[in-house]
Formats: sequence, structure tokens, C-alpha cells
Amino acid sequence: MKTKPKPEIISAPVISLAENHSEGVVFCQRLRKGLLNGVEIRRLKAYSDWFVENHLRQLFALEEMHLYPILDGNDKSMKRALAGHRRLLRLATNSSNPLKSLSLLEEELMLHFRFETLVLWPKMNSVSVALSINATNAILYGIDAWTDYDDKFWN
Repeated sequence: MKTKPKPEIISAPVISLAENHSEGVVFCQRLRKGLLNGVEIRRLKAYSDWFVENHLRQLFALEEMHLYPILDGNDKSMKRALAGHRRLLRLATNSSNPLKSLSLLEEELMLHFRFETLVLWPKMNSVSVALSINATNAILYGIDAWTDYDDKFWN
């Protein structure tokens, strides 16, 4: 008689990251909808700037300070994630070709979230028991409540 495998226990920091990534996915969906519907680039750029400054930078900083360090410093997936953060922030602040930058930001941020979810989180989850209470609390409570953006161009 086969026994069912035990369900994987998901650590609190990883659950918190999943919730924050959900907000990032919503950002990408709204940006994509705005691009497809021909919303003015200045409005999309304003939304992107707002999201990056109010949420994305905070999320990346918390990941880099509290989660990535639990992995080996030579871990290739961690290095890839760090490089992804740098690239995404460069795209978000590039104003030379905003249409191209916003389109790439939307695509690459979705790919980055997917990579973290499928590759990085399982690694972190397996060693997250090593996280201190303080680091766990920083992840759980470190990101300000998601605020709403006024210009709802995606509706």
C-alpha cells in the first residue's frame, strides 16, 4: 500500500513573498492591459514609477537583505536573481525609450517572479528554518501595505 507523500511545509517568509509577488503580477497585468489599449505612455510611466518606488524597491531590498543570504554566496540561482533585480530597476528607470522599457519591464518582471517561484523559493524554503525571528518579521511586516494607485487606466 502506497503512502501519500507529506505535503511540503511552506515557511512564513515564502508565503509573504508569494503575497507580494501577487501584487507584482497584478502590476504587470495592468501595465500589459494599458499597453494593449494604447494608454498614453506618460500615464503608464507614472504608474510604473509609482509602483517601483512604493513597492518593488522595498521587495527587492527585503529579499536581498533577509532571504538571499541564507543561500550559499556562490549559488547560481541567487546570483541570477540579484542580476535580475538590477536589470529590472534599470528598465524601470530608463527614460530614453519608455514604450520599449515598459514593455520589457512587464515581460521580464513576470519571468523574474516565475523564476523565483519555481527555482529560488524551493531552495529558500528548504533552508528557511535557519531564518531568525527578526528576519522572518522583516519579510512578513517590512513591506508597507499595498496602496492603491489613483489613475485606474486598466479599467
